[in-house]
Amino acid sequence: MKNLIYLFGPYLKDDLNLNLANKYYKETSHINSYDNKYLSGKSIFDNFFDESFINNQVKKLNKEAKILEVGSYTGRISKKLEKHNLFFDQSDIHKKQIYKGPNSLNYYVVELHKDLPDEISKNKYDFIISLGHQVSFTNNIEIAINNLSKLLKKNGILMFDVWQTSSPNKLPEYAIETTTRSKIKDVLKQNKLNIKKVFNGQTLFYFLNDYFKGIVSKYSKYNFFKKLYFLSDRYLFSKIPMLNVKSQSIIFIVTKTDYK
Repeated sequence: MKNLIYLFGPYLKDDLNLNLANKYYKETSHINSYDNKYLSGKSIFDNFFDESFINNQVKKLNKEAKILEVGSYTGRISKKLEKHNLFFDQSDIHKKQIYKGPNSLNYYVVELHKDLPDEISKNKYDFIISLGHQVSFTNNIEIAINNLSKLLKKNGILMFDVWQTSSPNKLPEYAIETTTRSKIKDVLKQNKLNIKKVFNGQTLFYFLNDYFKGIVSKYSKYNFFKKLYFLSDRYLFSKIPMLNVKSQSIIFIVTKTDYK
């Protein structure tokens, strides 16, 4: 059954499959394991990448910009926004907010594959950020992007990531819709969203054998190694298109403007 979900999850739109990721993340027992995975190994470098992406984007924002974070969960991305003294709304699938920081404003319960709740649907944002594959977790990427587009102001910026189909990285224990650059570009065009930038997350790790992956994980606790590995991947390996086919994440930065 699990293999069938992996193979056909993107095409099965029934409630059972749509709720698998939701069910997993609603269980509080997973909270600690989620946070702990970003303390070492591959995930710590994913965290480095995300911080770099965010820093490059939010430094361009006006301090008065209206911001929404989608999928706030335990605050991994929220804390990165706080470093820039930005105030923002948060949303997630949980009825009770898990992370509320000093810069958290409103919190909304949002499931991206469903109709937007009335309390948030009236809002329009200058910047929406969703990093952590929430769009892929919905198992309905088209509806998820359409909902994000509805919340975006004209000339607003949306930043999100998806799980790449060609990545060899192990799939999670729930259905997830993987995708490609070309498919996302089609969905964005349908929603009148123009691409400002598209790039990949870390690349090098997926070309290493188990021995070298073990070395990366072992030495990830050392700051010098972390910085060297991160800089090598971010500014060399991830810049080579032919290598990016193995990256887990594709990151899109898009703006809502009318097509000519």
